[in-house]
Amino acid sequence: ASRLETPEVRAPKRTILLVEDNRDQREITRNLLMNAGYAYLEASSGEEGLRLLLSERPDLLLLDYMMPTMNGYEVVRELASNPEYRLVSDTPVIMLTARSSSASHRTRLFELGLCMYLEKPFANRELINVLARVKSYLDYGTFQPIQIASIVALDGPQACVSEIVEDYRLRRDALIEGLEQADWKIDKPLGTMFVW
Repeated sequence: ASRLETPEVRAPKRTILLVEDNRDQREITRNLLMNAGYAYLEASSGEEGLRLLLSERPDLLLLDYMMPTMNGYEVVRELASNPEYRLVSDTPVIMLTARSSSASHRTRLFELGLCMYLEKPFANRELINVLARVKSYLDYGTFQPIQIASIVALDGPQACVSEIVEDYRLRRDALIEGLEQADWKIDKPLGTMFVW
């Protein structure tokens, strides 16, 4: 009797773009990410990071907050609002910052599409754990920036949860409307389910 062999399924090697103006921090992070098995790209400014994001299409963006000329908030805002970045606007973004910010500021970043916010200093293991979580979402096709943001949101004020629910409802309704315009008959669901 012959034995059927199941081919080994490997997730693709994920590419991370680090946008960081500090050369020493870029070198430390490069070594950490490459040793953890990630492909690595780097940029020293927000503008350069946006150019690389468009040309290289990395799987994830690690973004420093405090940078000259274009800071991390401005990069996230540009990704969310500028049609030029429409094709890469769903790239997961993890903000790295030494600056403590208010809950309302973090909420605004999450509304713009940020998926995680790490305050410096953080341990190498903490960064690798966060990346592994995002990588597993990417590898298994279930990644949505709002899922990661919800993990952070649950640790903080709950006011943003109703905004997230409304955002999902609007997305659901827009999807149904688009399908109906394509002559699909869809019954409008009474609720929307999402995983926290």
